[in-house]
Amino acid sequence: MDCCIPGSLPNNIYICKIIPFVYPMYLGGGKHDMESKRVKQIEFRVGNTSSHDKIRKGAAIVNCVTSEIGVVGNIANDCVAIPVRCTADGTLCEEEVVMHLKDCRPAMQAEKRTLQRLLNDHHLLWDMRRCRVRKNEYVPQDGARVQLSTLGEDIVIGVFKKIDAAGRVVMYCMMRPGERPVYSMQEIAGVASDVQFQPVGSTARMKLDRALAAEGVIWNGHLRSVEIAGSRLLREQVYYYLNEFFEICEVRDAYKPRDRKRMVAGNYFSTREAAESMQECLTSILRMRHKAEADGRSSVKEIIDSSKKK
Repeated sequence: MDCCIPGSLPNNIYICKIIPFVYPMYLGGGKHDMESKRVKQIEFRVGNTSSHDKIRKGAAIVNCVTSEIGVVGNIANDCVAIPVRCTADGTLCEEEVVMHLKDCRPAMQAEKRTLQRLLNDHHLLWDMRRCRVRKNEYVPQDGARVQLSTLGEDIVIGVFKKIDAAGRVVMYCMMRPGERPVYSMQEIAGVASDVQFQPVGSTARMKLDRALAAEGVIWNGHLRSVEIAGSRLLREQVYYYLNEFFEICEVRDAYKPRDRKRMVAGNYFSTREAAESMQECLTSILRMRHKAEADGRSSVKEIIDSSKKK
């Protein structure tokens, strides 16, 4: 969007040109057109307010003149490009328009939720990083790592569990911006209709894992449980256990139920030496028991024999 400033125009009027879609404005004493028009240049007056100084690319805004809620795709020359917006009557419009920056203010949380619900109804998502609207057919499954946000803001990362009967998002564990992770297995992240769901990337995944590790716990995706850190090896690492013949077996921890059962039973060793030590301990106990039983049988037999001689 290219703007020039002719110094001879009265009242400090700018001329914005080469704008694909132009938002309706007051021009002199003309009427306020409530529909977007394709034109090449418009005139508008420049104003100064403190609220529009806080508007940033990708953020949600409200037009104070028309009461429309939108998201900012671009800012240039005191104009904002709005790729998607909710009109005053609650209609979702995906046609890009341009608004005066001076007419806008940052959206409140309730206003952001209003636009987010409309986007969800149309299976759309606001990509704040790329500043564009795109289709969103993603449906989280139990145990999936997800990212929740309202129009890309206030991002919550965690492990999805379900949407309960009240329409709330329930998480196994999660972390809000600037806060420590919580992991009660029943964490409420908010109302499902007020947020957009996205699968997390590798960076967010590592961020959550490190935050959980700092709390002394880890997430076990196979068993869908939070476990105490250090009590178990990382997935696919080798461990040792004793089978029913007290033979040492070497396997990789696949985080499956059988691996967890061995760990809970204490039949889970990170080194062969530890497994051998347990093997010796158990076999020694069995030898002692068998010897005691054998001694007991011998004593009984001697008593019986002596009684027969008498």
